[in-house]
Amino acid sequence: MTRLPFHNSFTRALRGRHVVALTGLIATVAVVATGPTDADAETVAAACVSGTDYTTSTTAGVVTVTFTNTATACSFTIPTGVTSLDYLVVGGGGGGGGGGLYFSLCGFDFTEKPGGGGGGGGGGQVASSSASVTGGDVFSVQVGAGGTAGPAGGCGPDYQPAYTADGAGASGGSGGTSTLGSIASAAGGTGGSGGSAIGAGGASGGASGGNAGGTNTNSAADCGESAATVCFAAPGGAGSSAAGSSPLYSDCFSASGGAGGAGTYVSLTAATYGGGGGGSTRHPFSPPCASGGSRGGGSGGSGGGGAGALGSGFAGTDGLGGGGGGGRGNGSSAINQSNGGFGGSGGDGTVVIKYTEPAPPPSGYTFVGFRQPVDNGGTVNIVKGGSVVPFKFTAYDGESLVTDPALISVLVERMSCSAVSSASSDVIEFTAPGSTALRWDGTQFVHNWRIPTGKSLCYRVTYRAAEAPGVAPASADDELVALFRTR
Repeated sequence: MTRLPFHNSFTRALRGRHVVALTGLIATVAVVATGPTDADAETVAAACVSGTDYTTSTTAGVVTVTFTNTATACSFTIPTGVTSLDYLVVGGGGGGGGGGLYFSLCGFDFTEKPGGGGGGGGGGQVASSSASVTGGDVFSVQVGAGGTAGPAGGCGPDYQPAYTADGAGASGGSGGTSTLGSIASAAGGTGGSGGSAIGAGGASGGASGGNAGGTNTNSAADCGESAATVCFAAPGGAGSSAAGSSPLYSDCFSASGGAGGAGTYVSLTAATYGGGGGGSTRHPFSPPCASGGSRGGGSGGSGGGGAGALGSGFAGTDGLGGGGGGGRGNGSSAINQSNGGFGGSGGDGTVVIKYTEPAPPPSGYTFVGFRQPVDNGGTVNIVKGGSVVPFKFTAYDGESLVTDPALISVLVERMSCSAVSSASSDVIEFTAPGSTALRWDGTQFVHNWRIPTGKSLCYRVTYRAAEAPGVAPASADDELVALFRTR
């Protein structure tokens, strides 16, 4: 708040009075990569709602605001007095890919190769640091949603409408981007690819930032009905801090999907975010090696990554931006009505800010004045008897500007001139043309007071907050005072 220079001020508690709030210094933040900037002309999203868009907790004077609503962006206003904050922004995790189907099960009269497991989804990216802000700044906050789960391969709507129609598992959806105004953004992880219906085997894991998902280097030609390779196992999705793992190639019986890449540990919240989803494989009783085995889905990466599964993949953890696990590939058993493997959905991201709780605003009145030509304090104003003296000042209740004259009292007292004989003096040359009651002129209080006629008369004029009935007068420290002597 900008205030004019003044000679004296006081602060006191105000009981039962109404004030008019100062105009808020609210700005829309321009979207640039370097941090908060001056306002621009873009429309700000609807205000964030506590309990719907975010939750707040306070520990040892540190306020934590956690945003969780992925439905739409909202605008958050930085509280008055806050000058810096720490933040965490995590994108949504990618969904896991659905497992492929052994397509000849759909009733076609040609033989297809085994379908592979779905790849794990990539974990959401992570951004965490600190930023300088100003109380009243407004930032648009968006929490990225987790990517959708990839449907399992199917035979079309005549069997299961939720499955695909060509036997190939579908890719999982990419996670949404999370943003904190122009301060930071974090992209969502890429969805894992779906397993093939014709033997291309394990799908690729989803990527996260600069980290790649794991790979399966076997070709489709290696995935025949009697193949002893593990081309049907899928790799894990990348985590926010590490690449996803490729499938384990130990042998046909124990071939498992690759693990998801590790997420990023963030000291601000003492938690890990953005783990990649694990890849999946084929049903352990499906050919090749149909006599059984220990093959299974890959584990999810630290930071909320969902594991690949011998069924539908596990979902990534909401609030951590974990990638979803891949779904199991389907083998030569019943049609995938009960044997399909959908990918796991990606976990929602998050936006977290922390700041030191600002000190409460002043709880009483502050007077600013007097403005020229009147001097206050210990200076005696010398003025011709009968002249009209213009008092000009403003008053604040805490951070709010007072504009109602009824909230201000004025007291004029005759006093002995000997009491001010040693004080400095100042002759008032400018006077007002006529007396008026105390009024608000749009920018300040104005009171044109006519001093009584006569020479060598001394007066004390006091302004203070008007007291409620029955309340004792304010102390001497709660006054704005001017002294006068006529000439």
